[in-house]
Amino acid sequence: TAGGAIAGRMRVTSSTISGNVASSSGGGISALDGVTVTTSMISDNVAGGWGGGILVHKDLVLVESSITGNSAGRNGGGIRAFDSVTVTASRISENVSGAWGGGMYVTGAGVVMATDSVISGNMAHGNGGGIYAREVDLVTSAISDNVAAFGGGGGVYVTRRGFVVDSMVSGNTAR
Repeated sequence: TAGGAIAGRMRVTSSTISGNVASSSGGGISALDGVTVTTSMISDNVAGGWGGGILVHKDLVLVESSITGNSAGRNGGGIRAFDSVTVTASRISENVSGAWGGGMYVTGAGVVMATDSVISGNMAHGNGGGIYAREVDLVTSAISDNVAAFGGGGGVYVTRRGFVVDSMVSGNTAR
C-alpha cells in the first residue's frame, strides 16, 4: 500500500508527519496531485518502494520545512516526484534510498528549484546522493556531505542541465 500516513491531494501546514511505514511508496505522504508543505517536518518515514518521506505525481512545494531521516527501498529516500519541486528555506537531510536520489529523485519534465535551502547528509545506493533530477537550479543554497555509494553525483546528478548561483557545493562523495 501507499501513503503510510496520508494519501491524496493535500496541503500540510505547521505539522509533523513522522514514523510511518508504507509497504510500497510514500512512507509519509503519497499524492496523485500536487502537495504544498509549509513550516512542517516530514521525518523518519519508510517506504518499501519509492519516496520514503513523500511520493508526489504532480508539483511539490516546500516552504520552511524539513524532510529528514526518511528511507526508501528504491528511489527517493526523502522525496520521489514526477513533476517540479520548489524548495524554499527548507532542509532535506539524512535521507537514504536503496537506489537513486538519496534526498530527492525527480523525473519527467520536472525541475528542482532550491532557494535558501540545505540538502545535506543524504545517501543513495546509486546516482545522486543529494539530488537526482533532469534539471536543477540552486540559488543561495548548500549541497553538502551527500554520498552516492555506487554511482555518480555525490551531491547532484543532473540528466539535462544545472544552474548554480551563490551556492555552496562541498564535501559530497561519489564512489
